[in-house]
This record gives sequence, structure tokens and C-alpha cells, in this order.
Amino acid sequence: MLLRFYYFTFLYHYTHQASTKNDEGKWFRALGVVLLTFFFLVMWIYVILEHFFNVPMKGLYQNRYYVIIGFGVPVGYLLYLILAQNGKYNAIYEEFESNPWNTKKNRVICWVIWVASIFVDL
Repeated sequence: MLLRFYYFTFLYHYTHQASTKNDEGKWFRALGVVLLTFFFLVMWIYVILEHFFNVPMKGLYQNRYYVIIGFGVPVGYLLYLILAQNGKYNAIYEEFESNPWNTKKNRVICWVIWVASIFVDL
């Protein structure tokens, strides 16, 4: 439920932009933002393991491109199946459009989580 609301937040943003009239663009951009969030959360876990628990991750860092592709492709496809395949993004949008969760405050919290997930790794 929370993942779908998080996805809805970005769908809502891209739906209300005047330049985005293409349905493909809306769900693809929103899915990309959710995938980036997962990527940055994995990077955050990597930073915690390496710096606070002294888990050696040098081999993982040296092969980071394979790890990114090996992680990103399956997770991206899984998110596509869960959130966007066969018009699910329209059903998710309609589900949350009049939902009590759909407040500006909650949507801002989702954006803050996204921005924080990027800056935590820096």
C-alpha cells in the first residue's frame, strides 16, 4: 500500500505537469523515480555496512557496474510488473486520487524521502 502511494505521488506530479500529455511518459518517469529511490536505499545500506560495521565491501565496489545492473534490471522489472503493467498505473491513480492519504503534506513527505535518499549517500 505504501509503495503504491509512493508511486502515486510521482504519477500525480507528472500528471499535473502541463508538458506531460503522454501516458507512457507518466508511468515511466514515476517508475524511474521509485527505482532510483530503491537504488539510493541500497547505496545507503552499503554505506552503513562498510563504515559503521566495517564489513569489507571492496569487491562489491570494484564490480559496482555489474551489481547496479544485476540489481537494477530485476528490481526495475519487478516494479514494472507490480505498478505499471497493463494499465495498473491508471488503477493506482484512481485509487488514491480521492483517498484520504492524498494530501499535499503526504506528497511532500514522499518527495522529501526521495531527496533525502539521494543526499544521505553523499
